[in-house]
Amino acid sequence: MTRKDLEKLQVVSGYPCITIYIPTHRTMPERQKDRIKVKDMIGKAVDLLLKEFSKEDIMPFVSVLDKMGEDIDYTKLLDGIAIFMNNDIAELYLLPFTIKEDVTIGNHFTLSAIYGALNQSPHYWVLALCRKGTRLFEGYRDDLKEVIDSPEEQNLQQGFPFTWQWEVTSDRTLCAVSRGDRDASYKTRSQELFMRQVDEALCKHLNKDDSPLIILGTIENNSEFKKVSKHTARIIGQSHGSYEESTSKEIGKAAWPIMQAYLEKTCEIALKSFMEKLATGKAIFGIDDVWKAAQEGRIHTVLVEEDFQVLRDPKLTDPYKLKIEEVTFNREAKYDAVEQVLDAVFNTRGRIMFVPKDSLSDYGRIGAIIRY
Repeated sequence: MTRKDLEKLQVVSGYPCITIYIPTHRTMPERQKDRIKVKDMIGKAVDLLLKEFSKEDIMPFVSVLDKMGEDIDYTKLLDGIAIFMNNDIAELYLLPFTIKEDVTIGNHFTLSAIYGALNQSPHYWVLALCRKGTRLFEGYRDDLKEVIDSPEEQNLQQGFPFTWQWEVTSDRTLCAVSRGDRDASYKTRSQELFMRQVDEALCKHLNKDDSPLIILGTIENNSEFKKVSKHTARIIGQSHGSYEESTSKEIGKAAWPIMQAYLEKTCEIALKSFMEKLATGKAIFGIDDVWKAAQEGRIHTVLVEEDFQVLRDPKLTDPYKLKIEEVTFNREAKYDAVEQVLDAVFNTRGRIMFVPKDSLSDYGRIGAIIRY
């Protein structure tokens, strides 16, 4: 799922909005149970609907949900399935990250689990710079999917994978290149041109979101790419080596530790920044203050402990009044104030940061760096 997917789902409203999360498996024999699990979870959603609607009223929902379950290609499952449905929309996503089993029905889709999962396993890009074929991958955790552009784009050196093309036109240049003479002007120009073409082709993919980039390749290739790239600010790390013969799985194993280190560092920086901002009045904490700031669009970064929830009394019309009641993460709550905070922050282009349990225990388990 991308930010655009979340933005589309976030604005959907109208009771009943059905959200179903189902953990699944990538391999046999565990995968054999997933078809049954999908059927069971759809059945739970139907049971919840029957508590409020007649069988006749929910038949359109049941028909669509059943068809969605039947249309799943169970040979291509990842780590989870997310189903979102109401009167206007019906979407199913295969998720490349683990997610907890859950079914909810409310006025909006339940998205906090996705926010949390994407925070722990965010989308990122991996560029493998190789002379036999420079490849681009998009990934979640250590699961990578190779980007394959159209044959036309590949032939024009405008798409992935790229092939390193040497147009040797003289014996003198051939000798220089074969010797690995770094001072050969021909080689330098060809290498620079190739790296610029790779960087240009990256634009259409990296412009889809603000996901970070990891580069893998020899010291020479990585260095040459960074000299000409317009995307150096997106690069969070690199690994040196030859990845010409590496599979997607092997590249994922090389890239994911780099991403993990980046996530840990990002979390540490966010917590440190929050503590520093508290001293200057640029940060707040506790569900009441964070809730109000979220509704006003004042939050730059919200930090929330994993699995923290607060039930809001749906009968209260004042948006600033809350009924606080901590609950476990697996629930059927329709009025989770924390999720509504995350929705508001996401909608105002704020940053969502999940932090380890007890890291905000002295601050009501939730805090925020504010814009003003």
